[in-house]
Amino acid sequence: MNYTDLADMKINGYTLFDLVGDVKLNKGVINFGVQNIFNKQYTTIWGQRSVFFYGAPQKAFAYQGRGTTFSVGYTINY
Repeated sequence: MNYTDLADMKINGYTLFDLVGDVKLNKGVINFGVQNIFNKQYTTIWGQRSVFFYGAPQKAFAYQGRGTTFSVGYTINY
């Protein structure tokens, strides 16, 4: 989707697909996730707004979002 902000600047939206879950174990929970499953390339909202805030060319602050990332965690309740 495409949006405009209060300064009437175009902001390109993006949609990412993530998979997250958890498994309860005897003494805790294991968490796992895959973010940006389809490895979509996009420029974050902050990267798009840098032109407005700093007056610099968009490429100077064009932060590209991360590609596919994996995460695992373990939590113990005591």
